[in-house]
Amino acid sequence: MSELGQFVASVPPVTRFLTLASLVVGGLHALGIAPVSEFTLDYPLPLMELHRLLTAFVVGNPQPMQGLMEVYMVYTFSRGLEEVKFRRSVADYFWYLILVFAFVLISGMCVIMTVPGPVPPSLSPALMGALTCTWSVEHHNQEVNFYFLPIKASLLPAVSLGFRLLVDGTPTFILALVGVGAAYVYNCLETRSWGPLYSFIVGKEPERPARVGGNGWFYASGKLEAPVWLKRLFKEKNVPPAATTSFTSAGLKSTFKGEGRRLGSSVKKD
Repeated sequence: MSELGQFVASVPPVTRFLTLASLVVGGLHALGIAPVSEFTLDYPLPLMELHRLLTAFVVGNPQPMQGLMEVYMVYTFSRGLEEVKFRRSVADYFWYLILVFAFVLISGMCVIMTVPGPVPPSLSPALMGALTCTWSVEHHNQEVNFYFLPIKASLLPAVSLGFRLLVDGTPTFILALVGVGAAYVYNCLETRSWGPLYSFIVGKEPERPARVGGNGWFYASGKLEAPVWLKRLFKEKNVPPAATTSFTSAGLKSTFKGEGRRLGSSVKKD
């Protein structure tokens, strides 16, 4: 097997699919075979073109260099999450993406419709916002370089949003913000809490031991497993016998107690 083949095979499956899908869509457009308008959102959405609800997430920036940079960022953050946070569990990572996509499609479109100006046809800013937010929580103590600016990973979502607003404008910024919101809601579900912003406001963090392999921070200690049917679909082992979904096992209860690195350069742990 060639070195390229070995590298592609080493990439975890969900990240491999997201990256290759982005490259294929961009390549088809560059070769004049299929314009990106065939994969982006269209209003009203034709019944026979529901695939756009998914393909819109992998359509990158129309500017070639920025588009390639976005693909690289998606690959970097996605691989970091799939290998570290989700420990190569296809079902758990796939469930994360299902929840994020659903949140973006339902709430994001409602929000973006109220913003003056053209509606962004691509949802990739929302996907990048979600991946960036979840990755920064999992690696909050690491240091990354954002366009030569060294910052803590925990600040990466806010800095990325500010950069998005300055470079791409309000509609795209809103989409990225919706993506960050989707990741934040996911973190609330997996930790059964109101999230890190609540702790920042009240000045107190819930006390709960981190999960095995976690980095010690409460909000990086959550685990929201995929439903049993999804684990069985991907034929993953250690499926619980009870048909209880992750919403019941890690749902919110009564009272809550609770890079790129250039974009993606090497990071160092504290």
